[in-house]
Amino acid sequence: MPSLQELLCIINVQHDCAQFSCKVTGTKQIEQEHVETNQTKCVIAHKEATQFILNLASLHNYQHLQEYLPEDYPLPRDFIDNHEGIRMAMAASLRDKKRQVREEKEAIEKERALGCLEKTSGSSNPFGADSASVGTAPIKPISQKSKQPKDLIV
Repeated sequence: MPSLQELLCIINVQHDCAQFSCKVTGTKQIEQEHVETNQTKCVIAHKEATQFILNLASLHNYQHLQEYLPEDYPLPRDFIDNHEGIRMAMAASLRDKKRQVREEKEAIEKERALGCLEKTSGSSNPFGADSASVGTAPIKPISQKSKQPKDLIV
């Protein structure tokens, strides 16, 4: 077992059912939160395998694996001229989208805050003339039959 210092990358491999002719042996009910549903899925009897499917195009660290592959094996870099530039552009695009979402959320919060201030201006009631308009409701005590008469219902 390699040590953590020797670990280069982690990969995900899939069983190759097509190559090993794995067979569907039946169906099984799908469970959701430990409760059986009326949906089913296929049950597959997998055969022993020594070869697996590895999608190198989805890996950022394919360069660590290339020394274990045949020399003529096509790699993602064979299809893309500017691999590093594309990765950088995608990262910048993702950062820009996150910034836009953050700015939109901040603008919505600012509008809500300004809306609440407008409703309260000119009124002696800090919650506005009609307190229900800012999401409050009168508080009523629970009936005398309650075991905890001090509790309040909002």
